[in-house]
Amino acid sequence: MEISLEYEKIREQNRQKHAELVEKVYTKVPRIKEIDAICADVCKEYLGLVSGGKMAPEAAVSKMQKEIDVLTKEKQALLKKIGLTIKDLDTIYTCEKCKDKGHVNGKWCECYYRMQSKQLLNNSNINIKASNTFDKFDLSLYSDKEDKKFGFSPRDNASSVKEIAMYFAEEKEDAPENLYLYGATGLGKTFTADCIAHSYIEKQKSVFYMSAPKLFSAFEDYKFGKGDTEQAEKIVSSVENCELLIIDDLGTEFHGPFVDSCLFEIINGRMVSQKKTIISSNLSPKELSQIYSDRIASRILGGFEQLLFIGEDIRIKKYR
Repeated sequence: MEISLEYEKIREQNRQKHAELVEKVYTKVPRIKEIDAICADVCKEYLGLVSGGKMAPEAAVSKMQKEIDVLTKEKQALLKKIGLTIKDLDTIYTCEKCKDKGHVNGKWCECYYRMQSKQLLNNSNINIKASNTFDKFDLSLYSDKEDKKFGFSPRDNASSVKEIAMYFAEEKEDAPENLYLYGATGLGKTFTADCIAHSYIEKQKSVFYMSAPKLFSAFEDYKFGKGDTEQAEKIVSSVENCELLIIDDLGTEFHGPFVDSCLFEIINGRMVSQKKTIISSNLSPKELSQIYSDRIASRILGGFEQLLFIGEDIRIKKYR
């Protein structure tokens, strides 16, 4: 519906531009307005003759065309004097292929897919930078020295994370159903989620992103009729229906029975409807189990591929 309204807006703007251009031409050269009016009258006259059975269609078209040609030549000459051509007065279209309809011969136009991507991004609640794509995933920011605690280097870890995240984004048959990204702040969890979101939106799939505190606050407003209930309803609908949900900073929200219940319903509902979910958090699986109820921990630890992020804060390293 949003895209249909956008096309209507484009068509109306172009109609207005065209009307203003034509009016300027008519003001500058009144004879051109007269010619256009005469051409319209000629067409009506011959149409009347054909519909009234007074002239055969072929003869009417031939005579009408001769009269129109004479008038058109005069119009061309007048337009040339003011630096214009007949084509300059054609109907204005932003997309010549589909004539601003969004489809050509029963197939969606390229401009439709561009508009759809824009709308999907606008509705995703995520500010994806153009650089947040997998080809910009810079492994050199991670140390290649082995971490004694884990037995592998941050770079090897990041390489593995990237591979699994790309597999997830490509929706391979044996790719993980959901992802749980965890580790300290500044190790690339948000960037990785952005890369996946970017891939989804490029494939014209809906994505919705929100931090855990804001998400649960919106659900509370929706349930108890507080705050901006209309906005809260949109958020709840997006969470339930988007093809990819990204919950950021799980564990930073005010924790309580309502949050537990809400989180379970979100995760369980999306699993049942086979919709993908990404959760990012500073909480390790052990910490997650200690903070949330057993049924939530079971759903996340059993239904999400766990991707650990280790190393130093790469956001700091970028600017050293």
